[in-house]
Order: sequence, then C-alpha cells, then structure tokens
Amino acid sequence: MFTFFRKKAAPIKALSIPDLGWEKVRDTSGIIQWTHPGQSISVSVNYYDLPPDIPSVKDISAIRQFFRTSVTSAGGGILAVDLAHHQHIPLVSTLFKFPQQPSGITYIASVIIPFKECSYVLKVTAAEAGHTGMREAVMVDRLLRDGFDMDQLYADPYAPALQEGLLMNATEQPEYDTLFPSHHLTQARQLIARITQEMILQPVIFQLPPFEK
Repeated sequence: MFTFFRKKAAPIKALSIPDLGWEKVRDTSGIIQWTHPGQSISVSVNYYDLPPDIPSVKDISAIRQFFRTSVTSAGGGILAVDLAHHQHIPLVSTLFKFPQQPSGITYIASVIIPFKECSYVLKVTAAEAGHTGMREAVMVDRLLRDGFDMDQLYADPYAPALQEGLLMNATEQPEYDTLFPSHHLTQARQLIARITQEMILQPVIFQLPPFEK
C-alpha cells in the first residue's frame, strides 16, 4: 500500500506586513499588492510555490554575481545585495535599478525569504516621475565642490573594476537619503526596511523545510 504526501505549503497570508493605508489592487494566492495613493510606488507580498533559484544563502559573493548577471542582462544594475536573518530564517535583500523611457529610473527593493520548496518575496517598486534627475544634479554639484573624482561617479558597489550594466551612481549612496526624503530611491529603502522589520510570520512558516544551500 502506498501513501502519497503533498509537500507542505504555506499560504501567502501566513506572512503579513504593516498597514500602510494604501489601496489594495491585487489579492491572489501568489501576490498581494498595494499602491501609494499619490505616487508611483507599490508594495507587495509575493509567494512562489516552487524552489528558489538563488544559488546560496551562505556565499554572498555567489549571490551578488548571480543577481549581477541576471539584472545586467535585463538592462538594469545592482545597488545592493546583502544577507541577513529574521528569527533564524535567512533573508536575501536586494536593490536594483532599471531605466525608464524617456527618462528616469525605477528602483526595485526586495527581500527574499527562501525555503527548500517555496519562497516569499517582499517588494517595493518605486518609479521616478515628474522632473527626474534632481538628486543626481544637486549631488554632483556638491561632490564637485568637495573635490570628488568624477571618474569614480559610476561603479559597481562591490566590484569597482567591473563595467557591466547600469552602474550605481555615487549620488545613490544611502548616506544621501536624508537630503532627499521624498526621492523614490529613499522611499524604496525606507519602505523595504520598515515592512521587513515589522512583518509578522505565522507558525506554519517556521515548519517549512529550510533552504540549505
């Protein structure tokens, strides 16, 4: 006699984030998404019922190269890729940028919560709108006055010798966020930090087989 067991699954609502007071625009088994009422910013909780494709949660160099390759091939660039833990569960945090047409940048900040057979992803998508490039213009002028070497304005955050993809701009460094509180990059960083810190995981999540690579 044979007994077949379906793999243990966790529903998307086993993870919740703080109520931002935004409009909920999608609510399915794979994504719950909210949009800012007055800006081109969205926040979502995503659930993928399949094994994660990330190479590791232990080798940060391998993770960064994995995302560098995939994001560059899509025409974008990496601003940050890091590892952390939440209640002993590994987290992979990422911040990417992609060019808009005819101008501007879309920033995508994510936190991947991987398990052996599924994953959750928190995501903030913030697209520049209106007069774009103001942060860069103001900061470049300031950096020039401070004697900054403009040859170093664009660089990969972890491998300065590389020239692949849409390179990080020195004006996108997080230490400048306080000078531009309403900029979409600042908001993306602040929102992903808040929802990650304040997310609530239900007990079923802690019963999932861990991602062990």
